[in-house]
Amino acid sequence: MICGIADENPDEGLKNLLVFITGTSQVPALGFMPEASVTFRHKCDLQADDPTVEFPVANTCANRISLPCSVHSYSVFKDRMQAAVDVNVFTAE
Repeated sequence: MICGIADENPDEGLKNLLVFITGTSQVPALGFMPEASVTFRHKCDLQADDPTVEFPVANTCANRISLPCSVHSYSVFKDRMQAAVDVNVFTAE
């Protein structure tokens, strides 16, 4: 599972992750349109003052999650992923 956010309560964790990425808690009968995707964000591609530079962000219209490449440890990444899912950090990118 992505960054282990579903470790303690798998059903709730997966549901929250799905809501974070797609905006819905259930997979549509005909699947997602567009299909869910993952992109990777590099610090050099962002403005220096961007507060989301080291947090995952989601674009629910595109069913896309963008993961930061600037986090250097799994535990920090996992904490930031959990925080992003908990507060629903969305972007219009």
